[in-house]
Amino acid sequence: MKSATKEEMGVPMIHWKSWSREAFEQADERLQLILLSLVSEMNQRARDTQFSSDDQEEYTFEELERNFAAVEVVVEQRPDLEQLLSPGHYPASLILSPQGRVLRMVEPKEENLFEALFQARRDAINQGTGAGSPMCMPAYPQSIDTVYTAENVKHVAANLLSSVAAEVDQAHQPRNTPVTAPLTFNAPMLLFCTQAAHVLGDEFASSLAAEYMEQMATLLWDPEQGGFFMHTQGEGFAPVKRLQDQLMALEAMVEMASQDEASSRTAVEALLHAIEGNFSKENGLYSLYSTTPNIYSEPNFHLLRILIQAHGKALLPSGLEDNLEPLAQNLAALVHGQDGAVSPWLGNENAPALLGTQAAAARALLSYASYSGKSEFGEAGLTAMGYVFQHLLSASGGATTVIDDTPWLPRLRPLDTNMSLVQACCQAWQFTGASMYEEYARHTLATFRDNHKDFGYQQYTYGSGLLALATSSQLL
Repeated sequence: MKSATKEEMGVPMIHWKSWSREAFEQADERLQLILLSLVSEMNQRARDTQFSSDDQEEYTFEELERNFAAVEVVVEQRPDLEQLLSPGHYPASLILSPQGRVLRMVEPKEENLFEALFQARRDAINQGTGAGSPMCMPAYPQSIDTVYTAENVKHVAANLLSSVAAEVDQAHQPRNTPVTAPLTFNAPMLLFCTQAAHVLGDEFASSLAAEYMEQMATLLWDPEQGGFFMHTQGEGFAPVKRLQDQLMALEAMVEMASQDEASSRTAVEALLHAIEGNFSKENGLYSLYSTTPNIYSEPNFHLLRILIQAHGKALLPSGLEDNLEPLAQNLAALVHGQDGAVSPWLGNENAPALLGTQAAAARALLSYASYSGKSEFGEAGLTAMGYVFQHLLSASGGATTVIDDTPWLPRLRPLDTNMSLVQACCQAWQFTGASMYEEYARHTLATFRDNHKDFGYQQYTYGSGLLALATSSQLL
């Protein structure tokens, strides 16, 4: 005889066919009705007819809640995992404890959410606040169709270099006319050019980089036009400078050393002198803007990594090498801080961690570990990578979007931040040999494969990310 289904018995069921937070909420609401019915039935069956109802205790809904459903379960919707890791393979929804630990991963094929919710609550009650698992990325993402080859990399690089050539040609046009915009320094473009020249051995890229630097010389040295290489003290009025802009120029200059070591050395020394003169400094860390004392950690992680690169090319001015370890120690302490997530703004303990900050921390500390041979910095770098993946699973959105409670944070996580993540993954892969990092780098690159040229100047960071993968994978 066929047994009756729960639906035939009148038990409300939900068949989940989408990545829907509403489905969980609806299931949880109906679960309360089921619990109320269960309370009534238990009391009815437990009642002793020899005694009046006033003389015997009854179960209450609160008691049942305490024993079976005491945990307020938070459901985290993960549409980005469908996009990044392909649909139907990884769970798109997580049931989290109030402490943010994963109580249950709900598979797309699962239809009955009541069992998932019951099991999550039981685990939380039985195990207390330690229930569940800390959030982390799946160890081995599903393979994607895109396979990167040397030909793929060279094709993308050639397309980007064509865009560079168009930019360089446009820079020859008269400026400040109705047709042309004022000349600005595009550090990501120059950095990609110099990297392509070095990694691909591309003479065209090398010539473009040299021509662009010649065009930029006046702009970079002229204090009235931003003067990347100049500091503002004693110069009177000068535009506000941003540390990250200075650092992007510095990284491009370090990369240029393979083509013109003498000019790069002069530029690196001038930029470091400008940074020292323009920005406030506290405990070895620089402020974000030339006009404020506020210190953000991301550009300081960036600075450490560039100084290590400059030292490797013998471009670091005398005496600065002694400053590397104190700087690395200060930055590593941020990773192990109480907030456990690498605070982006040192003056605000409640500032939410950002993917770009965490990726920058991982890149800098892994670089310093390789430079110094000290394992504690490698551990700090990998801890930062752990925060990266925790962030991707805990933030609403993931790699391409972010929705935070604070209105001053960007709602769109841009391409350059994702490419910083790619390069952090490549470094972590080289440092550990763990293929999960390479696979996630490939997935992130694949996400922007078809639309990276829609991001303006940031498109060149896609080229840098792709070259990083090609180098790590030894494709070239």
